[in-house]
Amino acid sequence: DILLAGDAIILTSDRDEDTINGYVPVNPRDPNQIRYDGGDRIVTSGGPVDLAHAMWPLNNSWIGGAWEVYSRQAYAGAYSYRLPIGRDLYHELDSSAYGDFEHVYLQLEAFEDNTTISIDNGAETVNLTIDRGQTYSSMGYLNSASAPAIAINSGTTIRSSKPTQVGLVTGADSGLSGFQGRFLIVLPDKQWGADYVVPVPSGDAGDEAEVYLSNPNDFPITIQAYDVETQATFAVSPTGYVSATVPYSRQRGGLGYVPRDSAARFTSSDGVFGVVVCADTANATYDWGFSAIPSKYLTRDYYIPWAPGATDLSSNGSPVWVTPLTDDTTFCVDYSPLDGVVDETFTLDVLEQRRIFDPDNDNTGMHVWASGEFAVAWGEDPRTADSSDPYLDLGLTTLPLQQRWLDTVLTLDKTAQPTILPPEGGSVTFTLLSKAHNAPLVNVDVTDTLPLSWTYVPHSTHVTYPNGSTENPEPEVDGQVLFWDLSTALDLGQSLTLTFQAQITNTTGVSVSVNRGQAIGEHQYSDALFNPTAEATVHVGPLNLIKSVSHARAGIGDTLVYTLSYANHSHSVTATNVVLRDVVPVQHVTFQSASHGGTYKPSSGTITWSLGTLNPGPGISGSVSFTVTVNDFVADGTVIENVGYIRSDQMLEASSNRVRTAVSAPDVEFTKSGPTVAEQGQVITYTISYENVGLARATGVRVWDTIPVSTTYVTGSLAINPEGSGWVPLSDAGGDDQGAYVSPTLVITPGALEAGEGGQIRFSVRLPSDAPGGSLIQNWANLDRDLDTPRESNLVVTRISDLLIAKAAGTAVSPVGPQATVAAGGLITYRLTYENVLTHTNVYVREPIPDYTRLITATGVVSYSWDNGATWSATRPATQVTHIRWHDALLPPGSRREVGFTVRVSSTLPPGTTIHNMAHISSTQTGEYLSEWIPSNQVQVATVDLWVEKDVAPPNPQAGGPVSYTISYGNRGSADALGVQIVDTVPTGTTYVPGSIWGTGADDGREPDLVWELGTVPARSSARMVG
Repeated sequence: DILLAGDAIILTSDRDEDTINGYVPVNPRDPNQIRYDGGDRIVTSGGPVDLAHAMWPLNNSWIGGAWEVYSRQAYAGAYSYRLPIGRDLYHELDSSAYGDFEHVYLQLEAFEDNTTISIDNGAETVNLTIDRGQTYSSMGYLNSASAPAIAINSGTTIRSSKPTQVGLVTGADSGLSGFQGRFLIVLPDKQWGADYVVPVPSGDAGDEAEVYLSNPNDFPITIQAYDVETQATFAVSPTGYVSATVPYSRQRGGLGYVPRDSAARFTSSDGVFGVVVCADTANATYDWGFSAIPSKYLTRDYYIPWAPGATDLSSNGSPVWVTPLTDDTTFCVDYSPLDGVVDETFTLDVLEQRRIFDPDNDNTGMHVWASGEFAVAWGEDPRTADSSDPYLDLGLTTLPLQQRWLDTVLTLDKTAQPTILPPEGGSVTFTLLSKAHNAPLVNVDVTDTLPLSWTYVPHSTHVTYPNGSTENPEPEVDGQVLFWDLSTALDLGQSLTLTFQAQITNTTGVSVSVNRGQAIGEHQYSDALFNPTAEATVHVGPLNLIKSVSHARAGIGDTLVYTLSYANHSHSVTATNVVLRDVVPVQHVTFQSASHGGTYKPSSGTITWSLGTLNPGPGISGSVSFTVTVNDFVADGTVIENVGYIRSDQMLEASSNRVRTAVSAPDVEFTKSGPTVAEQGQVITYTISYENVGLARATGVRVWDTIPVSTTYVTGSLAINPEGSGWVPLSDAGGDDQGAYVSPTLVITPGALEAGEGGQIRFSVRLPSDAPGGSLIQNWANLDRDLDTPRESNLVVTRISDLLIAKAAGTAVSPVGPQATVAAGGLITYRLTYENVLTHTNVYVREPIPDYTRLITATGVVSYSWDNGATWSATRPATQVTHIRWHDALLPPGSRREVGFTVRVSSTLPPGTTIHNMAHISSTQTGEYLSEWIPSNQVQVATVDLWVEKDVAPPNPQAGGPVSYTISYGNRGSADALGVQIVDTVPTGTTYVPGSIWGTGADDGREPDLVWELGTVPARSSARMVG
């Protein structure tokens, strides 16, 4: 399907049920029906979608719930969760304060096959391996099959070998009023924030909402909390304590719950935390809830996903709830079906909230946008809905359409200079920056729609292409729409800048003009179109405001000084009651001071200056400033944006230019690896790899690793490989060097890491000789540094078996090993070795053909599958092979076998492709203690994908005239290309101009061949120029 903004697709599986316990049948499947039963995969291109997943009893008012579904990319690099709530809050603390959590159950789903999870509630542990689309329930199910159950307590830790998504089902028995239930999505540790604004869906007395705050850190934090009635400051215990999760109603100085029509804000300069909101707390009448989204992710534009007002749409008891991040935020609403007309508008300050009801009783597809960032939720309203059918006791938070939660392909940024024009009007320069990210694009064009009363300034366009060349094309003008048919290409990381001028001379009735631009690009290897939009706002009025910041780049802890320079640039209008304000981005910085009597409001982060009267006249009338410090936990690459605002009796509020500060911070990434399978008593080696991928120096870097239970540390095996310079043994005794072993934990201190610096750590353990077959040896590392919180690596799992398998790969440029490099269109040869100690029968080795490759040959007696392993044949099929396998009826004790196969890599690859592959093995004997196939190590083959393009100017040269050639090149692969050389032969009929060659390694001494010795072309590098 192709969806336009606001379109909705509703996928429904249902069944009439008149019993208390009912279910939607999904197995055995009816081929005449499509059942959406969890584990379904939805893929989009061209733009983001908001996805909701809900269930409720049909024609009844029993338990129901809804989850917002984050994109898979939002979980990238996330391997751990600390659950903010659990059943122990209800049972061990106060059931009246934690009345929503008598029962708490976990739902966990895998994104990838062979994902190992470990769930630890502090008293017991569950370990499982699950595949893509499978869901584990802590009640003791893996999909519909039985699995180990575990109690879910607050602070329960989940570790995984690959990213997963997690939800909670909570509930309690409310006596005669029924059973309450709430569905909550849990964010992974790395996504929690330090500032939240949340709508609080409270009703009248007895139907209030509760807000729970949870500290995931191993140190206490102080939280500042605000609502329309009060503000409070309180400490929250570190994780590991039941009191690490607190109800906000108990922190409000005896005032109880947040009153109706009030939102809430929570912020901390100490560290990140989580927020959970439960409507109609401890009651079953209007029970629903959601996990709040940190304010750093909020946006100004939302389309509401599935959001009916009632099951039969006879009324609207479930509105959309909104609350802004800043004061004086103006909202606009277009009810669905969308027609581009504003149906409702209103203005809110921080801590105010509004309920929006679509008159057709279905809020699905509603478009809500505002002048500032805001938070959105959808759910039942205790003051509107009745307590029974057809109203829905469920709700969720509406997700912002964040670029960072996508595989970004094409973005557009737009600015205006100036942002404020005098009453007589004038000209504005608009700049549109189009940038390609994860894919090469072709046929890139730009469109811009001018507001009414504006006209394009002829011959004002200037375009800068990726190779540095420029031109001044005129747009096609159709009314207010400007179209530049550039038909250019953008490779990875390349950008195109287009500037033009537009003017307004008649400003009668015009105070604000919004200009929207759009970039359009086509994926080079598919027909997918990408068309990001961006807006720039220009105000008209007598006052002008220009903003500057002391640093375009800053580090954590640095001081930033913002200056706002204001003027009355009218020749005749006196501005009275002039007010200047600025909103401090408290999610990134901490306010310190403001000049000239500026007053700071902590709940909204707003600084206000009352300037009084400004007389007309040219020049700068004055300036104010304020100072902030960058918070310690701001991530590397964060861009802190800030805008000032000015208004008077004669002028609506207008914004300044936007200033940006990019944060340079340490960012130490680390991963852990080890064998996937080993035999009893074997010595295995773990390797920890770390690298500071941030732009600032990391200090106090420390890694610690507790060896797995039942294993024995191999004395003297600890070593470090700093910066890849070679392995250096470390002493087990503390104080001698960077390492120490204090049983059962290894502690290694790399210390300071400059930007780009990294290394490896390795150590060995001996597995127990009496470990039962099929048991799992699990291990993970921890890393900490100055001004950061400790983090865990991915989970490494080793299965105990005497049937072992190992895999390696080789290419034309790489010897056989666990890693290799291949060029697009090249060959990869895989070698699989399997061996055993005891007798094994019916041994199968199964191998998927890697993505972006096709099978060429295979050794030994092999079977083929063309349908992902559902059907096998000893004859190679005409269709493409998806899997191959080998079979040994008998593997005598002490056997060692080797098989292999060769594939050819596609000549056209997605940018940054690394070819991943893993084999699996099983036997009759392993099936007795393992329900899964035993995986080999994963083999990665990085790719080199060079490209070269050539441009000529002028395209139609005159005889005897000069001709200039420009050669652009790059590497779309995931591995650096070494020893790269470009050779260009001077065209017949032309004469080379001596000395005109330039660029890296340029050499014209071999004419007519011109040579560039480029050396190394980095992976995913932007195009470079030679000429």
